Amino acid sequence: YSIGNKRRPYQLALEEVQKIKKMLTDPQHDHWPVVSIASFGLRNKSVVASLYTWYKYAKVFGIRKELVKKDVKKLGQPSKCPNEYLHVDTTCYPLVDDTKVWIAFVMDNYSKMILGFDAGRWRTFTIVKGALKKALDVIMTHPDQEHSYLVTDGGTENHNIHIDSFIKKLSGHKITKIRALKDIRFSNSPVEAIHRTMKGRYLRNQKFESIEAIVSYLNWAVLDYNILRPHYK
Repeated sequence: YSIGNKRRPYQLALEEVQKIKKMLTDPQHDHWPVVSIASFGLRNKSVVASLYTWYKYAKVFGIRKELVKKDVKKLGQPSKCPNEYLHVDTTCYPLVDDTKVWIAFVMDNYSKMILGFDAGRWRTFTIVKGALKKALDVIMTHPDQEHSYLVTDGGTENHNIHIDSFIKKLSGHKITKIRALKDIRFSNSPVEAIHRTMKGRYLRNQKFESIEAIVSYLNWAVLDYNILRPHYK
């Protein structure tokens, strides 16, 4: 069965394919995306074909009409040494009964290591303080360092009299708390990446019946992330 030079009923004829190529390469349409050129052909009834067909032949002819975007180089918070900039943030994970467990992570911007974490039923200063205490235990193994900047977001669990009092009373290692995108122009994205890794690679498909169970699992997960798992960077 054939119609002209067609082998199948819905196959485009050779002259139709040539029209598609001509329209796609027309300098007058150089600033148009493929979808606009296809719509133009349909409006003028010069070529009646599906949008998929237009994209297919654009690929066959090696015609690219992607929007040219400015290449914006993203710069992260620069760190010259371990523990110079710390990041803290909280996230949640559901137990089997659908109640939420809130988890606070403190990580080092330079090494990307998780220095401390804590979990609790509520999103309060308690878990942030617990994570900071564990992080300070690690930091104190570096006796040559005396000061860190703690980068936070605007959450109330990070900004309250309890956390401020805890930081103020520190003697062995001083911490200056700064707010991301306010006190500095950088975001808190490094610790948010930790959340994605922990929830997307370690906690996914895991079921826990208690906070103790999830803390026990995270002890292993943090060890695996920090020590056992090679990091390409």
